Amino acid sequence: TISHVALDHVGATSYRHLTITRQDRLSALSQEVTDGLALLLLNSQKEACRIKRIVTLRIQREDGRIFFQIGKSTCGQPLTPNCCLPGGHVKPGETLEQSIQR
Repeated sequence: TISHVALDHVGATSYRHLTITRQDRLSALSQEVTDGLALLLLNSQKEACRIKRIVTLRIQREDGRIFFQIGKSTCGQPLTPNCCLPGGHVKPGETLEQSIQR
């Protein structure tokens, strides 16, 4: 596939555009491509671009205020600042509506 051609190119060139610094990161990217979780394409400068499907919700009150996620806490760790609209990655075979419900 096109993604595997791009992956071969990434393996043979600099990783600076993907912030990959170790072989295990390249293996993880390869697994994402194989599992259908991401596409990897080469742009016109032959730089690899990782593409993932995401869904973002815009939740707005009647007064115009918008709901934002201002931080994230995982597994009892301290809150990490992360200002964004709520949403997440769409899994393979999942519709946007199914992703929103999850």
